[in-house]
Amino acid sequence: ENIAGTLYARGDLAAARSSYEEALGVYRQLASRSDVASTLTGLAEVLRYQADLKAARERLEEAVTLRTEAGEKGRALYARYLLATVALEEAARGQRPCAEVAAELEQLATGFHELGMAEAEVAALYQLADARLRLGWADLAANAMARAEVLAPQVTDLSTRASIRITSARVT
Repeated sequence: ENIAGTLYARGDLAAARSSYEEALGVYRQLASRSDVASTLTGLAEVLRYQADLKAARERLEEAVTLRTEAGEKGRALYARYLLATVALEEAARGQRPCAEVAAELEQLATGFHELGMAEAEVAALYQLADARLRLGWADLAANAMARAEVLAPQVTDLSTRASIRITSARVT
């Protein structure tokens, strides 16, 4: 799975997908549910970048189920967040109502807040702002970004920081 993550980070999506699928088979044989869930999540990210949203959704739905059954509340919530990012892309293609995705992102941001997961909360808020912009709800998008900007100093992930800045610029 670490090899797959490295391949993904390098942009070799085909090799990353193959590596994740191989690891998934091994973890399923070992009945290692936590490793299966982690691998499904990584594989789903690759599938999303390959624009295979249906397959990404299926992998993430399974990961959410596994995490929930294991009582891994934070990890289950994060898998739901990744599922919402897929739903947002589906909404952009007209395959899902954007208002439903916005409502899910609002719930996720609240859940992350309650669990003290500031970085994930910020990610959910900037995605929420994006969804609201797509719906033409500029004031509500600005509200989500204002909430995200309060938490932004706690964000260490450079990709998340860049996304915050980009979305913030789109809102203003």
